[in-house]
Amino acid sequence: MAANGRSTVPARELYGRYRQLVEQLANQSPQSLATWQAELQHIVSQFQAETEVLTPSRTELLCWELIEQFEEEALRAVKLHRRDVLWAAVKALENVARGR
Repeated sequence: MAANGRSTVPARELYGRYRQLVEQLANQSPQSLATWQAELQHIVSQFQAETEVLTPSRTELLCWELIEQFEEEALRAVKLHRRDVLWAAVKALENVARGR
């Protein structure tokens, strides 16, 4: 634990883990809208819980790094399901970054 009382969870580890989880969801066979949205919401909720140990500014920076990555991938996505999941992840992480 750091001197400020916050755990020192490596942000790079969180970036990798949550990028992989969203990528896996985006690469799955298309599911119903409600199903994949619920799965994405669960992933984002887990992300929020794990980033509680980071400073607010570090959490925000981590969100924007993931957002930038997912935006880039969504723009290149050929499959509609993949594009939809990635854009939904962008929107969800924008809300997290803004503290909503």
